[in-house]
Amino acid sequence: MGVKLVVFDMDGVLVNIKSSWQYLHERLGSIVYVKDSMMGLNYFQRRVSYYEWVVHDVRAMLKARGGKVHRSEIESIFNEVEINPEALAVVPRLKELGIELAIISGGIDILAERVGKVLGIKRVLANGLAFNDEGYLIEGG
Repeated sequence: MGVKLVVFDMDGVLVNIKSSWQYLHERLGSIVYVKDSMMGLNYFQRRVSYYEWVVHDVRAMLKARGGKVHRSEIESIFNEVEINPEALAVVPRLKELGIELAIISGGIDILAERVGKVLGIKRVLANGLAFNDEGYLIEGG
């Protein structure tokens, strides 16, 4: 019985950035609001929920951008992220061998879905950001 499924992480594996969250904070200018925050540590020590941590991060993004960040801006930022050459080489080979592929990531879904589309990986699971009907980022996820 051979390998039937290969599951990839995204950040630092399929793409050339270590954290899609950090990259987005850096590009939006919200890194100053989260880098000294204890929310990450509090989450890992189980003092706050994942949802509370995400809400904190999204609030920082909104604060840095005067309350408005459109989905298209986030998509544009993530369109600049390069897919690692190793991923571009190995994924087609695995597909030739008939192996199913998936992405499971603690990163942001907008980037994960783009990477999946480029690499032809249909099964993608990552953290979703929430947007209102006009496409603006809102607290939640």
